[in-house]
Amino acid sequence: MSTEARVQRFKQELQASHINIHSLKRLAMQGIPEHANLRATVWKVLLGYLPPSPDEWSATLARRRTQYHVFCSDEETQQQITRDVMRTHPDLQFFSGRSEGAELHRQELQRALFMYAKLNPGLCYIQGMNELIAPLYYLFKHDPDPQARQYAEADAFWCFMELISEFRDHFCAQLDNAQTGIKATIRRLMTVLQACDYKLWQHIEVTCKVDPQYYAFRWITLLLAQEFPFPDTLRTWDTILGDPHGRMDCLLRICTAMILGQKERLMQGDFTVIMKTLQRYPLTNLEALLQKAASLPSCKDILGSSP
Repeated sequence: MSTEARVQRFKQELQASHINIHSLKRLAMQGIPEHANLRATVWKVLLGYLPPSPDEWSATLARRRTQYHVFCSDEETQQQITRDVMRTHPDLQFFSGRSEGAELHRQELQRALFMYAKLNPGLCYIQGMNELIAPLYYLFKHDPDPQARQYAEADAFWCFMELISEFRDHFCAQLDNAQTGIKATIRRLMTVLQACDYKLWQHIEVTCKVDPQYYAFRWITLLLAQEFPFPDTLRTWDTILGDPHGRMDCLLRICTAMILGQKERLMQGDFTVIMKTLQRYPLTNLEALLQKAASLPSCKDILGSSP
């Protein structure tokens, strides 16, 4: 299907009186075309920030954006957030430049993350959350609609709230050993890898004794936000947000596909080679990687329960 035809399919879904979320997810999984504000709108719907009824969008946006700025009324300095935001995507002038625009972007990211910490005192802010809000903010700040750009900070905040609600236990050290904690999720990843390629799993974890936390901790907690060039991260998140099996299931399958994709190098390598390969993942054909992930059995089928 041509890009123009795919754009029209997305528009048809988004213009329905009540959007079919499952149909929208199927379309998003194949990638969202770079057209106007299409990706920004689709992400907002898939994250639940925008309701399925487009007639309600204006009222919803007005309410949530106003509510966000009420939260900001007594902002305080958050040193950890400031340090992390300063380190966010140093290769992109949008975040790291010295221009007034880049400075504004950093200030808005800091404020949004501080608001999250304020509204979630039990978890507060944890290093790495900046990497999860950055793609959302970047996308919304590039919306062709001037009003949408004006409220990119608030929109990114609410979408970040929706996104992290599913993954927040990975940031909570007290839950590291719980069923929903990061260690259990990494173990489930290894179980999926073992089911897909026993010999590769055995070589990595048993023979070479590579602890998967050394590479998978970052992959999972940051939703692969640091593993690929930034445009590829956006494309990867299309698939993660749109996967009908769920975001966590999709994330674990992509991680599994990443390991499978380097099988030859990993099987020939020792501890050092495996660590270097998986901690600094080589440039890859992203579409082929995502297709491989999509072809794998769902994690639920492998694990017998939701990942």
